[in-house]
This record gives sequence, C-alpha cells and structure tokens, in this order.
Amino acid sequence: MKPMNTRLPLDQHVDILAIGISPADIESSVGGILLKMAHRGYTSVVCDLTQGMQHVQEDHPLWSEATEKASKILHISDRVNLNLGDSPFDLKMDQAQKLAECLSLYRPDIVLAPYWEDGHPERTLANQLIHKALYMIRHKGDTKLKSHASSWVFYYPLNSTIIPQVIVNITSTFEGKMASVKAYESYFRKIPFHPSLLSRSYKDFIFHIESGMRHFGSLINSRFGEGLILGHPIPIEDICEFITL
Repeated sequence: MKPMNTRLPLDQHVDILAIGISPADIESSVGGILLKMAHRGYTSVVCDLTQGMQHVQEDHPLWSEATEKASKILHISDRVNLNLGDSPFDLKMDQAQKLAECLSLYRPDIVLAPYWEDGHPERTLANQLIHKALYMIRHKGDTKLKSHASSWVFYYPLNSTIIPQVIVNITSTFEGKMASVKAYESYFRKIPFHPSLLSRSYKDFIFHIESGMRHFGSLINSRFGEGLILGHPIPIEDICEFITL
C-alpha cells in the first residue's frame, strides 16, 4: 500500500479519514467538508478502495492525474488507493486486512464512510467491508493494528433521500468542492450507458450534486450543505454548549 504523495510522518495520526469506493466518490459527497476542515487546520486523508470502472482503469495515468489535481484542490494531506480490484467487493479477509492496515497507518479521529443504504449496491458492500475492518481493529486484539479504537464514524449519503442528522454548512467551500468534482470531467463523460439503470449526462450529474447540496443547505438555512449520518447516538453532557458548535 503506497500513498500517492506521502506528506505525513508515519507516527502522526490524522483528524479525518474519508473512505470511498473509487476516486471522485469523496469529492462528490464530502469534498466541501474536507476543504472546510482543511481551512480550519485539520488534516484529512482519502482512502479509495478501487481504481474505478474498467473504462477508467484503461486510462489509469490520466485518471491518477485527475485524482491528484482534485486532492490538491481540497488540500488533502495524503491519499491512498487500496486497489481491491473490480467491484463488487467479496468481503474476503484480505480486503478487510488491507483496509485495517490503512486505518492503523493514519489512526484517524473521524472516519467518513459510505451510508449503508444507497442506490448503488457496491456502496452497501463497501460499508460492510469498512465495518469488518473496524471490527478487526476493535475486537481482534491484533497488536499490529494500533488504530484509535474509539474513532468516530460518520456516514455520507451519495444516492439516498434520507435526511441526515448532521448537516455542515459548506457555502464557503462550495466552489472549491465543485472544482474538485470537475477535475474528473473527461471521465464522467465516458461512463457507458446501461439501459437497465438510470443514466445521467455529465451536465445532469453536476446538476444532481449541486441540487443535493442546495437541499441540505436549505434545511439549515444556508445556501449549500453536506450531510452526515450517525451510526449511534452522540453523548452530550451540556446541551447549552452543544448548540454553540
């Protein structure tokens, strides 16, 4: 497992590790959050599980250039691709082991993962794989995996109508987020047509992303927002302090 650009010392943990199925997933879902957190001084790493669809893999060098460009736009501290092969994931132990090693390497305080209910079945499988890797770290007692067992996990909806419990105002980073998505424009335009699936043009794809951010933003009285879903309740000692977050 070799990061695209190693910028962090191996003994330094990061604030956020965002996990996506393939490059562009993270930019499309939580790119605004990562850029906003970078502006506030937090470190973030992206872990892509695969290289993407077959037609993308054939243009891997150019795809890698687009990924690196998007990463720089979002001020991502580091990025790694586990290259778990073509999806769907088979959830074998070696796949979970690779992801567990990634979590161990970066020791994140917060993990951003695909929501478990999604129109794309592979994101549901990816969610299961992430849970398996976290279980290995938290309950198997593997001394080689020294990740924070207490990492918070938030889930991002990419193709879901759920109303998230947490919405981050990304109005200030909207333009940067969209620039990171558009770094992949030439590849989005090459997505093959599948008669059995809903098909979008590139312009429709961009409209879909922007519409989702406007919807989430409207729920918190802002222009643009990105949503996160909690896997379990957040403990609160002081509700007055909580509302000032």
